[in-house]
Amino acid sequence: MDRTIYSKYSNERAERFRIRTDIVVDVAGRKTVYKYAGTKAADPHVRRIEECFRQLQEAYRGSRIRFCPCEVEELQAGSRVSSPFVRGETLQSMIERSFRQGDWSTVETIIRLYGRRLMEAGGDSPFTVTEEFRNVFGPAGQENAYICADVSDVDMIFSNIFVETGNGGTVLDVSADWTVIDYEWTFPFPVPKKFVLYRAIYFAYYQIFKAQRPFGVACDGGHYRGRSGTVCRVGDTFSGVSAGRRFSGAQYAAHYGNKSHTV
Repeated sequence: MDRTIYSKYSNERAERFRIRTDIVVDVAGRKTVYKYAGTKAADPHVRRIEECFRQLQEAYRGSRIRFCPCEVEELQAGSRVSSPFVRGETLQSMIERSFRQGDWSTVETIIRLYGRRLMEAGGDSPFTVTEEFRNVFGPAGQENAYICADVSDVDMIFSNIFVETGNGGTVLDVSADWTVIDYEWTFPFPVPKKFVLYRAIYFAYYQIFKAQRPFGVACDGGHYRGRSGTVCRVGDTFSGVSAGRRFSGAQYAAHYGNKSHTV
């Protein structure tokens, strides 16, 4: 008999995005991840996850970034998406361990490798402001100043990326494959890769480093400050994408899919 060992309700989202995520183990010990629509209005959102996988798989073909496969399954009460349970270690846990050990060299190496893979894979479409982009992010400027993937998974944060065990590699091995386990927030319109990079660092900062000085980036007065000057204000605004409209990473997280309850 199948047994549910984990369940997460993302029920503080807008009704059309509410889902439940379960991890189920069968009698043979095999684990499967299921995502269910939390409301009737959310059924199209769940159904589109399989199409997101197909688009991302094609866009990142030939790279070291892979995506955990999924499949829509029809149920009497709606639909669900099933995925195999990925074994391994996340980039987030590797960064956390290195941080606890005071190994900043490894932290920097992981993040630089992430940035390089992100920027080199997925395509190199120029950033253009589409109506779909405005509907999600608001007005923007600086067209063609940023490079975008052909399909953008904006939730490609460190905790969603696994380095699988048994492949003979480690995160420091540039030949080791990475598997992205969550691509629910994938958009078919151009989104700058630097925004995806920013968002990953934003969550790492608040979940791991907090007020520390991570990977050679000083936190001066609540700002990320790099070699070229202030990049963004931590926890307040990010205007690198949307010129003229300032919105916080926290607001984005709450509004577009990172508020949830774990049971």
